[in-house]
Amino acid sequence: MDNRKIRKLTTLALLTALVILFQAYLASLLTFWQLSLSLVLVPIVVGACLFGPAAGAWLGFVFGMTVLLSGQAAMFLGLNAPGTIVMVLLKGIAAGLVPGLLYDGLCEKNQKSAVLAAAAAAPVLNTGLFVIGCLTLYGDNVKALLTIFVLVNFAIELALNLVLNPTILFLVKAWKKTR
Repeated sequence: MDNRKIRKLTTLALLTALVILFQAYLASLLTFWQLSLSLVLVPIVVGACLFGPAAGAWLGFVFGMTVLLSGQAAMFLGLNAPGTIVMVLLKGIAAGLVPGLLYDGLCEKNQKSAVLAAAAAAPVLNTGLFVIGCLTLYGDNVKALLTIFVLVNFAIELALNLVLNPTILFLVKAWKKTR
């Protein structure tokens, strides 16, 4: 195995660990009222931009599995377990896959725009698919929750992603040039 493959696998392993750490532990520490300020999309987008859509999809899958296995989706699992499992995994995978596709498609034209598009796509997909899934699966049981909490949470996640992802990717690419 050559050094690039080893570096890619090592970096993906570290990003996978960050996804688990951010979702399983850090999310519970960064709560504001009932909102969990999620930084988990940052390593997902970084992985998607550095290593492509498949890496982003993997990291998104790990995100979804962490949500399911940590008990964070327990309330929703009680309402509709099969639907919740599909929704949680689908939104996680999409939040990694689509930013990777956007980045790959736009990076030759303008790398900064590609990073911003990828950074914006992750919370849009994560929250958008969550809202669509909740309205489809749970109906009136969650309308108040969606209106108040999800929109505020989305705005915060979007802002964090638009600031942190370009900064992290700039630093990673600068570091790679020095090696």
